[in-house]
Amino acid sequence: MSTTPQPERVKRKDAGSIEGLLSDVVGVFVANPMATLDAHSAARLLNAPPQAVAEALDALARLGIVQARLGHEGTLTYQFRLADSFLDVLERLTLFYTEQLESVAIMPERALLSSGEAAPEPAPMRALRARVASLETANNLLQRKNLELSFLYNASALLASSIEPMTLAQAVLEAVGTATNGRAKAYFVALVDQEMLTFQGGVNIDKVTAEAFLTRHAALIDATIEKGSLVSMPRQGRVGRSPEAPFVVLPLSSGPGGRGHGCIAITDIAPEGLGSDDLRILIQLAEMAGRSLDNAEIFTQSVSIGATDELTGAHNRRYLFRRLAEEITRSRLSGAPLSLFIFDIDRFKDVNDRFGHAEGDRMLKEIVDVATRAVRDIDLVARFGGEEFAVILPGTDIADAVAIAERVRVAVASLRHLTQSGVMLTTAISAGVAALRDDTQTPAQLLAAADECLLEAKRAGRNRTIATP
Repeated sequence: MSTTPQPERVKRKDAGSIEGLLSDVVGVFVANPMATLDAHSAARLLNAPPQAVAEALDALARLGIVQARLGHEGTLTYQFRLADSFLDVLERLTLFYTEQLESVAIMPERALLSSGEAAPEPAPMRALRARVASLETANNLLQRKNLELSFLYNASALLASSIEPMTLAQAVLEAVGTATNGRAKAYFVALVDQEMLTFQGGVNIDKVTAEAFLTRHAALIDATIEKGSLVSMPRQGRVGRSPEAPFVVLPLSSGPGGRGHGCIAITDIAPEGLGSDDLRILIQLAEMAGRSLDNAEIFTQSVSIGATDELTGAHNRRYLFRRLAEEITRSRLSGAPLSLFIFDIDRFKDVNDRFGHAEGDRMLKEIVDVATRAVRDIDLVARFGGEEFAVILPGTDIADAVAIAERVRVAVASLRHLTQSGVMLTTAISAGVAALRDDTQTPAQLLAAADECLLEAKRAGRNRTIATP
């Protein structure tokens, strides 16, 4: 066993070639959400190999973040899902206004009647006034269409600027006021977190008031999110109490059948109320936000998959080094201690030789579960290689790190593993502990120091913890 971390210990394909490009490729689409790119044009923007970029684009397409289409010359092109959502909304909005314009053009008398003017007696004058009214109505419709399209484009760009749910919620809050021309006086956004609606921010409403609203209308809001349908409640009279003000709740979902991520709740509306145009724009905004939240969730899952060891569920080696570098930087800036320990399963080869690698894999999973339960929530367990695991201990000095490593060692020693053939096995681990100090200032140095202590623990008889002096 070497005293420094050896990459060849883990005989796995390096996933960095694809995973390392995922964020960069998404960043290109975030910068220009309406762009349509092929692998070669994206590779030029990122200064990366076209083959690697193509693999990253294909991975994002499989995850549903981008849409793949075959171009005119047989070239595969990719478009951000949010752009696809915007174009879908644009198509529906255009159809709506086209129908309105055709109705006015075919029946100009309807425009005259809608203006409230009395029809003059002379037929030619009546026809002329009807035509003028028709043109004015068509012009008004076109102006409204232009304003709505401009708003939706700006909103889509704003929503595409981030894949963080909290940031997306703030973007929605900014857009609601514009969408209603200030007629929404108080409103908030709530997102589903562990099966509960959580307040993410509001305008002219605080968290306590918003949570009281969510509690008061829990059944109605849950049904709205589940069904993906808007709820608009007029002023309601209540016996013995003052009437409740009208409110509107819009589900944040990607459309009928889409997952409900939360809601927009408008709790205070101007006296003139919200018109049908306001509600239509709000529905389209909520749907685009829902699709953005879909993308955010998919991307978060993809990042999680890229940082997780497939067999054990612990974090992988690549994520270990990245996270350890972050913790070292944080420790230097704050002055807080940082420690780490590496543990290795004693005589694990005997289990593989006697019962097979499948049984060894089952035992590895059990040991990781035991170790994860034995450490704190702020600690991170990662697979270092083979049957070796590293545990990062933020804000922990060497003495406390030894105590935590000992807790893991004792917990693993208490494990009773039942093989598929019915044999009960016990196991043990050896651990080496190191802390950040003047001579261990990089992830590789800190891991090497802990690895040296682990080697010493093995030489001393195994099933023990040894720390740096």
